[in-house]
Amino acid sequence: MRIRLAGINREVGKEKIKGEIIPVAYARISRSPLSIDEIREKTKTDIEGARKSAERIVFGYGHRSVAEHLVFNFDIEDISRIAVEYIEKHRLISFTEKSQRYVRLKKGFYIPSIADKSIKKLYIDAMEELFNAYERGLKISKDSEGILEDYRYFLPLSTLTQLGMTINARSLEYLIESEASNKLDEIKTLILELTKIGKHYAPSLIKYTQPANIYDRIEKKINTGIVNQSEDDEDVRLIKVYGNEEDVVSSILFQKTSSYFNISKPQLSSILETIFEHMDKHFLPPRAFELVSYTFLITLSASAYAQLKRHRMMTVIRGEYNFNDYIVPERLKHESSFFSKYVEKYGKLYKILKDLGLEEYMLLNAHRRKVLVHINAREMYHLASLRMDKHAQWEIRNIVRKMVGKIREHHPLLLLLATGKDDFDKRKNYVLRLLKSKKSLEVL
Repeated sequence: MRIRLAGINREVGKEKIKGEIIPVAYARISRSPLSIDEIREKTKTDIEGARKSAERIVFGYGHRSVAEHLVFNFDIEDISRIAVEYIEKHRLISFTEKSQRYVRLKKGFYIPSIADKSIKKLYIDAMEELFNAYERGLKISKDSEGILEDYRYFLPLSTLTQLGMTINARSLEYLIESEASNKLDEIKTLILELTKIGKHYAPSLIKYTQPANIYDRIEKKINTGIVNQSEDDEDVRLIKVYGNEEDVVSSILFQKTSSYFNISKPQLSSILETIFEHMDKHFLPPRAFELVSYTFLITLSASAYAQLKRHRMMTVIRGEYNFNDYIVPERLKHESSFFSKYVEKYGKLYKILKDLGLEEYMLLNAHRRKVLVHINAREMYHLASLRMDKHAQWEIRNIVRKMVGKIREHHPLLLLLATGKDDFDKRKNYVLRLLKSKKSLEVL
């Protein structure tokens, strides 16, 4: 793994000044009568005093948002896909990762520390077998459109990748604290390096980095008295609905009247029609749409999860992968036996590695997990715009289409324009024509 600090925000034209100057100076703004320029100059002449002041304000008074003024850019190379999942689950961080949909990958996978040489060899043989199948498939299919994104379902989560990460000091501290107890040595190596860099450039802002993992303790509380409600065959289940369509329109009117109204169905339709008229594929609906939200239970592959987790403003609670549950792309149905033979052949190895905390490296992009997704109507529009588009990956496109369909069963009007960018203009014309004609909304 290679980690490099690619950039850090500094004062313009002050390349030799540490980036910490900006946040520690800003920490004093709310408690100083001086101008910002004067505060910053004073900070530079007494950096240690400024750091102590920043620590008191950030950690003593609890104004931790000050740390957000310092931003790091990191290059991270030769990191496994499963390690990336742990990092990219964090919300307030920006990532750009090498795409397995568009880049034909060369053979490269992470080899964890395995003391038993025979087990290690069996693991390497399994990885080699997967990459050979990937390369064989691409060679046979040549340049068939979209086939690259399907054959990546062969690839293991040990596959090496690279990404660019942009993160502010507050989020960096939280990332370090959250992942310090991670079971993967790969993550521990990453966290140690991020801690070293972070504390060098921002010693007054990155302080509390000890792990605070509560999940192992909570797991021990689980017993047979808790009812499992997640067992069924649906890959997309709408579990709960919060709020209603009338709440959205009432809140929009509240912004202009400071009054909260009871909205009738005809009024609801009329006001939403006005909102829809002014929407386009680049414009999200008003913030009031956030007052209605939905909780889904979704079963999806690692490939589809890689798409879903990019939408960080919604809440995603991850379940564990199931080694016996995988999806085979429709165009690769002739390869179904390969996936089943892999699971059968390496099932014992998977269990051995699970005892070592390394089993996730055996998983494929095809393997599935359950996730809880809590999303509001406004974010649902954004999700639909990107993931229902014809350019979206096929599995996530099917999942989001089902999500929108299930929401419309409860709220037939609110998500009428939730669709892919490629279909938005056509959908808008159709919806407005029907709304204006007052025809039955069932056809929508």
